[in-house]
Amino acid sequence: MNIIDIQKGQEMETNNIPDSRGSNFFTMDPYSGPLLKTYLPASLYAHLLPVFNELGAAVGSRLDELADTADKNPPQLSVRNRQGQDACTVTKHPAYVELEKMAYEKLGLAAMSHRPACWTGINPFRLRPSTRCRIYSCRPSSGCAARSA
Repeated sequence: MNIIDIQKGQEMETNNIPDSRGSNFFTMDPYSGPLLKTYLPASLYAHLLPVFNELGAAVGSRLDELADTADKNPPQLSVRNRQGQDACTVTKHPAYVELEKMAYEKLGLAAMSHRPACWTGINPFRLRPSTRCRIYSCRPSSGCAARSA
């Protein structure tokens, strides 16, 4: 908590934003559940509810930690090697790679519009925006890996 001196003996708290780490972003959002319930068939909603609960919890914990680390360690482009030869390589921090794995492998965001999602076995086009929204909830830059999807 940061404290600043206002005048002699008076202090003011400067950290007035609550920390959301550990929160479930799916259950915390009053519109996510009702919106999905409106646009998805009841059987699909019931099938996907545990998936969105798990994703919401991950966004509030592990994905938030990974995004924080990835923000502080962005990918580095090396255009040439030590001998001066062209060697375009991108070095990514392990946290960034793990975020990509979550977006591409576990959630299948890049392929979701083209084939059944790997975590549902079905191809619901309406899920892609809501899934990406959950990923972006932890940090806007964490969507960079999925933005090209």
